[in-house]
Amino acid sequence: MTLAACLVVFGALAASLIPRVLVKYTATGHSPRLAVGVWLLAVLSVLLAGVAAAALILAEALALMGDWATKSQACLAGWAAGEMRWAFIDTAIVAITTVALIPVLAVLIWRASQVVGAASRARRKLRRAVRLIGRPAPDLGAGTLVVDSVERAAYCLSGPVLTGRSGTVVVTTATLASLRQDELAAVIAHEQAHLAGRHHLLLSFLAVIRRAAPGVPLFVDAEREVARLLEMCADDVSSRRYGRKSLVTALLTMSSASAPTAALGAGGPSVLLRARRLVVPPTTPQLIGARLSLVGISLSGALTVAGALLLMAPEACAVALG
Repeated sequence: MTLAACLVVFGALAASLIPRVLVKYTATGHSPRLAVGVWLLAVLSVLLAGVAAAALILAEALALMGDWATKSQACLAGWAAGEMRWAFIDTAIVAITTVALIPVLAVLIWRASQVVGAASRARRKLRRAVRLIGRPAPDLGAGTLVVDSVERAAYCLSGPVLTGRSGTVVVTTATLASLRQDELAAVIAHEQAHLAGRHHLLLSFLAVIRRAAPGVPLFVDAEREVARLLEMCADDVSSRRYGRKSLVTALLTMSSASAPTAALGAGGPSVLLRARRLVVPPTTPQLIGARLSLVGISLSGALTVAGALLLMAPEACAVALG
């Protein structure tokens, strides 16, 4: 039980303290891909701590049930002798914790399934709508659709919309009229980078975690920060192909554009920050400093977890062996 308690304490502290540190070092977006990896590592570490704690509690509960007669006799004998045995206290704690844990796990699983189902239905609905009203535009790039609209928008949609394609880029006629050829190519490259990087999978995963366990600071901040950093990752891919100037002017033109909730769009509230990052790129010392800081944070967390696991290994082996 001590190991499970330590894992719970570690998860709670990490979920509340890590965001304060990571936001400071990832806000500039100097190394967005590495920053995304660090955020995901933090989320996974907290999730694994929670899963491991739940597994240990359930394992102890099963062991208690398997040896219920012997435990009960020992506890009754202790009470009869007027002694408050620690075995009784430990047994009571395991029983109470297990009774409280089962409904919590059920609620978390139910919430996660609801989020996954709602997101899947929204994507299917959007795919059907785009398939009906969009027209292929192979001259703009493979897997690109044009939709008639007076509003500027450009977004990517994962899944089978066009035959033989696992993802589609959608642009409106208003976007075509607003951007020059090089700017339009930069925007489409940005969306293609999202599809190639499977960014929708990362964001879907974080959305499920955040909504299944609402109010956890790490999960809330991770979803927001990773979404912004993935936009920067796509910006980097696009700017390498078509230049920073073309992408910046396109982003500023698309700053008020919106995208459906089931898609990833080129616009959004982070456009100005992303444009500034492209106009004033980080210097080499800044890049090195950002990367060293992120690697240092990752190594510190990994060493902390490894040290804790080594200290707790004897108890974990005892629980596993029954």
